[in-house]
Amino acid sequence: MSIVAIIPARGGSKRIPHKNIVEFCGKPMIVWTIQAAIDANIFNDIYVSTDSPEIATYSENHGAKVIMRSSCFDDQSTVSQATIQTLKQLQEQGKEYDIVIQLMANCPIRGYADIINSFDNYKEQGNKFQISCFTYGFMNPWWAVRLEEKYRPEALFPEALKSRSQDLPKLFCPTGAIWIADVKSLMKAGTFYAPGYRMCPIPWESAVDIDDYEDLKLAKAIMKMNEVKNESKEMLKKTTELLESIPILQIKVKNDKTDVKDLKKERFTGSSLHCTRRPEGPQIDDEIRHKQKIRNRERAIIRTEILLERLMHYMESMKGEEGYEILELRYLKGMTYEKIADKLQYSKSSIEKKHRKLLKKLKILIYGADALEAGK
Repeated sequence: MSIVAIIPARGGSKRIPHKNIVEFCGKPMIVWTIQAAIDANIFNDIYVSTDSPEIATYSENHGAKVIMRSSCFDDQSTVSQATIQTLKQLQEQGKEYDIVIQLMANCPIRGYADIINSFDNYKEQGNKFQISCFTYGFMNPWWAVRLEEKYRPEALFPEALKSRSQDLPKLFCPTGAIWIADVKSLMKAGTFYAPGYRMCPIPWESAVDIDDYEDLKLAKAIMKMNEVKNESKEMLKKTTELLESIPILQIKVKNDKTDVKDLKKERFTGSSLHCTRRPEGPQIDDEIRHKQKIRNRERAIIRTEILLERLMHYMESMKGEEGYEILELRYLKGMTYEKIADKLQYSKSSIEKKHRKLLKKLKILIYGADALEAGK
C-alpha cells in the first residue's frame, strides 16, 4: 500500500499575508506540518502543493517534495479540489498512490502521533473517507444564540438551554488537520465529504487551524503550554531515572571502594619503574600514574556518595507522605507495581496514581523553582 501526504499551501492568503510561511514558534508555519509528516514515517512521499515559489523553497529546504499547481486556485476553491488537482499532476508524472493523507499547513500543532493514530483508525474502520474532528468542550454549541437587534438573544436550540451541559450529547467540529481518502474513490467523488465518510476525533489542541491573527495568538499560547507540559514530563522522567539509579550507585560505591583497596596494596620497586613522555609536559613514571588512578577513583566515590546522600535525603523528606512505602518498595527494593499492589493490598492503578503524586513532590524537591515553573 503506497501512501502520499499532500500539504496544500496557497500563497495568496488575505487575513494573514504569507500565512503558510509566517513565523510560528521559531519556524515558518508550514515546517511544523512537514516535520510531523516526516516523523510519522508512514509516507512513501510528502508533497507540498503550492502556487508560491517562496513556499516551494521553504518546503524543499525542510525535506518535502514540491509540486507547483498547474491550475490557479483562489480562496473560493475547496481544499479537496487542490488535493485532487495535485494527484492528477502526480499521475501525469507516472506516480500512483493508494491512499492520500491531506495535511493542512495552517494546523501546526498537529503532530506525528496524531497522524499515526488517525491513520490507524482509518485502517481499523475500513472506510474510504475520513475527516478529523474535535469536541467543542466548554464552547457548548447547544447553548448557541443569535444576537438580534439591540442584542436580543435568539436560541438556536431553545430546549437545550434548560439542560445541564453534562446531560447533552457531545458535539464535534470538523478540522482540516488530517483528512484521509482512498485515492481512486476521492478522484471519483471529487470531495473528501463523499457519501459514507467518517470522522476521527483528535485532541482539540491538535485541531486548531490558523485563519486570522486571533487564531495565531491562541495557537502560540497552546504551543507554550505544551512546552511547559513537556518540560514537566522530562523533569518527572529524570526524577524517576535518579531514583532508579540508587541501587546501582550503591553497588558502584561498594565496588569502587574494593578496587581502591586492591590498588593501594600494589607496590612498586625501582626495577619496575619506567618513564613515559607525553607529547607535552613532564615525564610520569608508573608509580605516579598509579597514585593518580587511586585519587581519581576516590574522587569518583565521593561524588557518587554525595549524589546518593542527596537522593536518600529527598526520600527521607517524603516519609510523612501518604503512600511513602511505595517509594521504598519501588526504588530501594526494586519491586514492580504488580508486586507492590499485592503486598499493600491496593489495585495496580491505585498504586500508580499514588506513585505519580509522590514523584511530582519529589520532582519539586530535586529541581526546586524550575519544577514549579514547569508546572506540577
